[in-house]
Amino acid sequence: MLSMNRRWIIRSGRISVPFLLLGLWQIFSWIAGEFVLPSPEQMVQVLWTGIKQGWLWEHLKVSLLETFLAFVLATWVGLGVGFFLGLHSFPREVLEPMILSTYAIPKVTLYPIFLFLFKLGLSSKVAFGWFHGVFPILILTQNAVKTLPLVFLKVGRSLRLSSFQIFKEIVLPAVLPSLIAGLRLGFNLTFLGVILGEMFASKQGLGFLLTAGSEAFDMPKILAVLLVLTGVAIVANASFYILEKQVKGERRKAEGKK
Repeated sequence: MLSMNRRWIIRSGRISVPFLLLGLWQIFSWIAGEFVLPSPEQMVQVLWTGIKQGWLWEHLKVSLLETFLAFVLATWVGLGVGFFLGLHSFPREVLEPMILSTYAIPKVTLYPIFLFLFKLGLSSKVAFGWFHGVFPILILTQNAVKTLPLVFLKVGRSLRLSSFQIFKEIVLPAVLPSLIAGLRLGFNLTFLGVILGEMFASKQGLGFLLTAGSEAFDMPKILAVLLVLTGVAIVANASFYILEKQVKGERRKAEGKK
């Protein structure tokens, strides 16, 4: 009974928070003035105009395409290198300090290098987004694999499983929750890298709209674009959370049957 009440309170709180923020936004808009902080109504009007006229959809499609390509590349490289380093201690000990040091670099300072190498266009944004997203996927995958108990691998070898079977039946199920967490973080940073790239040097994408809006002091447009960015992030994170919850639930069921 207590747990059900607690769940109801938590759900009610989650539903109430957006309305509370919306109310505070409207109050601060009245206090500061609509020129400084446009009201939610103004922002919705700009958002609807962008959808109606099509310019918002066009820029959104560009950002989503660049994010998708960068995330796919980051996933392939991050998972591949992460599994390799997790299963092999010598290359891991050699490369891990370099990987962690590179991950700690403020990546925005490196964008001129990406711009020089890939020029203006889609490739520079995809590469910059990939550079943001690949490290969390790689690091979390590596850590998940290297902490896998060796007895699991020994049992697989004693059953004369092939390397692919060991990976499919033992390694992958054991590290799957950590992989999904890494993919979720990797997507967020990939999306961030793409938007930053569009803000610096682009004539398309949501990042370009943010820069154009700030140069024109068009606060309603800036807030409308920020709302779209927030919506994309919420949908993506919710999808990963649902997937992660399902994987953990299936694991608990499997452990319960044992």
